[in-house]
Amino acid sequence: MHDMWERAWNRLQQSPDARDSTEEKTASSAKPPLADTIQQDPRAKGEETGGGPNPRVENLLRLQAEIHEELRHLTQNLCLLWADVVGSTAYYQKHGDVEGRLFIQQHNDLLSPLIEKHGGKVIKTVGDAIMASFSSPENALAAAIAIQRELQAHARSTLEEDHLHSKISLHYGKALVETNDIYGDLVNLPVQLNEQAEPDQILISQSVYEQVKHRPDLILLPLPPFYRKESGESIPVYEVVWQEGGEKLDFAIFRDFKGQYKACFYCGLQEHATSLCPSKHLEGNPRCLRALGYLPISEVLTLFRQEDLSAFSPLDSRNARVFEGFYEISFPYQLRFLRKVWLAKTEDWNEVERQPLSHSHRLVGTSVWRGLDCLRVGRYDQARTFFLAAMNRDPRDYKPHVALGFWEMENGNPSRALHHWRQALSLAQNLLQEVYISLLMYRLYEINGKTELARQELYKILAKDPYLYEANYQQVVLLAKEGKEEEVLAKLQKLIQEDWLVYLKVVLDPAFAPLRPILYPFLQQMFQEARTNAIRQLHQVTEELNRLHVWYPPPARIPTEINRSLESMRRHIKSNSFLGYQEAAYEGQSLQT
Repeated sequence: MHDMWERAWNRLQQSPDARDSTEEKTASSAKPPLADTIQQDPRAKGEETGGGPNPRVENLLRLQAEIHEELRHLTQNLCLLWADVVGSTAYYQKHGDVEGRLFIQQHNDLLSPLIEKHGGKVIKTVGDAIMASFSSPENALAAAIAIQRELQAHARSTLEEDHLHSKISLHYGKALVETNDIYGDLVNLPVQLNEQAEPDQILISQSVYEQVKHRPDLILLPLPPFYRKESGESIPVYEVVWQEGGEKLDFAIFRDFKGQYKACFYCGLQEHATSLCPSKHLEGNPRCLRALGYLPISEVLTLFRQEDLSAFSPLDSRNARVFEGFYEISFPYQLRFLRKVWLAKTEDWNEVERQPLSHSHRLVGTSVWRGLDCLRVGRYDQARTFFLAAMNRDPRDYKPHVALGFWEMENGNPSRALHHWRQALSLAQNLLQEVYISLLMYRLYEINGKTELARQELYKILAKDPYLYEANYQQVVLLAKEGKEEEVLAKLQKLIQEDWLVYLKVVLDPAFAPLRPILYPFLQQMFQEARTNAIRQLHQVTEELNRLHVWYPPPARIPTEINRSLESMRRHIKSNSFLGYQEAAYEGQSLQT
């Protein structure tokens, strides 16, 4: 800054008007400070000197122009990155000054090469923080993402207490730049933003957002506005959520489901016999498929590819939701669903699916219940004895006929199973029992390749209950097996709109394996539309709330329930999952209403 004043002064001394007298030439050689010169010359104060142009005032104006020109040369558009170590104070207290200083240095050593790699320059370190400048917001953001990825990789290879976490904030604008430092308001905002950031978070200002919002690989989540300490000015703030390579539904990554067996009646896999299906050992209401719906599809596919779905239990207890989630797809054709139908107090299919399975009820200890337990563990002779006893006790009871149909399927006699289910259908007492038994008959036809008979069975079901979800889903399965692509896509879109979980079922269901090349681009498009809609809803809600702050400025608070909904929307969007995006969009619509 001193050099700038020096250069401006020298140019002023060389101007013709500055040499208007010998006295002034002599005085100029002494180069008094600018303030002293102004005080010595009464003309600088605007005093009358006899009329005409005032050379001294013109000199000062010229000097001012020179200074402005110098400032213009020193002012640049920059993106400032401020990265702060998380937990350094606690680390110092626990490990001492030397270890604490090494901890900070390790953080800086990881960050500095990444900053330089992306065209940035480390300006200085302040305590446990790094300040760096970039010529463009795109480069600064690329460096910030690379830093967080590197810190995540470092965490995977170190003990938890040695994990490095950083908060990063970015702001873009004009600043005065000298050789080794930056001055101006550009420096203040990212420091204040960083105080609001969470560990591993990247926050950006509106000026950065405008430069990077076009990037498809980023999710930029609006946060509640930030209020500057000095002026109380409201500043829009965004959190950056990046994706590891984007969300691609690659059908080649998933298993082909082919094996040496006929398709299992219970789950559809060809990797085990019906009698060895792991679903026989699963109890109660399934809940895992919905939990999987909040994971990125690429992660779900990877987990399923690694899991042995024919084992009697998951390879890793942590993957129980992966293992059990698969068997939820064919839940209505498994032994555990049969118990729910037997105990149902309603004819509503959806309610029956949701109701918990009680272990204390009127059927416990009866012959039909004991027979089902024996069938579940493969004690076939005893199971058949119990079922026949129940049938002899009450010839009008449909339950033993249904159970014997399962017994025949496990023993490889589909024609005998069909006979028992037809007998059970003739004894059914309500709509729920009728459509359930018809679905079992449909399933038998479908897995044995008798497509026309399977279709006829579905028509009978839908004639009785046009809105039965399972029948409509299976209708799409038949269309997929026949290769009717356009009809499949049209019906699937409608089903997914009615039940978001269908999206994940279609991805995983072996029945849709032949159509994956056309299904996955369709599902990818639906995924992108859900994502776009969710982010748009969050932006709209945030803008509405920001407008409310005009009428209710700080310290007025957003109601707790609205804050909770906003946090839920952000959490769902950050999950990068189809169900997450749908939930976020739904919550956004509710908030706007």
